[in-house]
Amino acid sequence: MSGPQEQAKRLLRWYPRAWRARYGEEFTELLIADLTERPRSAARTADVIRGGLVARLTDAGLCGCAPQAPELARVHARAGLASLACCAAVFLGVGGAIWSQLVIGWQWSAPGTAGTAVAMFAMMIGNHVSHVEDYWLGVIGLGIIAYIVVSQRSANRARRRR
Repeated sequence: MSGPQEQAKRLLRWYPRAWRARYGEEFTELLIADLTERPRSAARTADVIRGGLVARLTDAGLCGCAPQAPELARVHARAGLASLACCAAVFLGVGGAIWSQLVIGWQWSAPGTAGTAVAMFAMMIGNHVSHVEDYWLGVIGLGIIAYIVVSQRSANRARRRR
């Protein structure tokens, strides 16, 4: 096999088997023609890889158009919900781990530091939040307090330097 044919076959592997069975020959010919005109093109390679990944996700029911057959629609809906549940579990697990690291760090920080003040305020807001509006007010308040604490610390450092 020559260089463009090997490259085209390698790029075609990004697509699912059913897609390759249906469109593989025509797509391979187009790729070989493009590879002979432009032997090195990062944009083409990235586009083929992106298209292959989208085709695989569509084949798994995680993106793309909903299939017309009701049984396929159910399979795609289940796959979408399962992927959403997995993403939520990973997000909550990583978020919990990060939050626990922050709380442990704040627990051992010296009293009166900016980290302790911000952490205590965040925990207080977290304990008393019952509505979304209260949450955003708390986040804005936390940002204001963090800004005040940081600016106060930088002003104190500037005074010490004089």
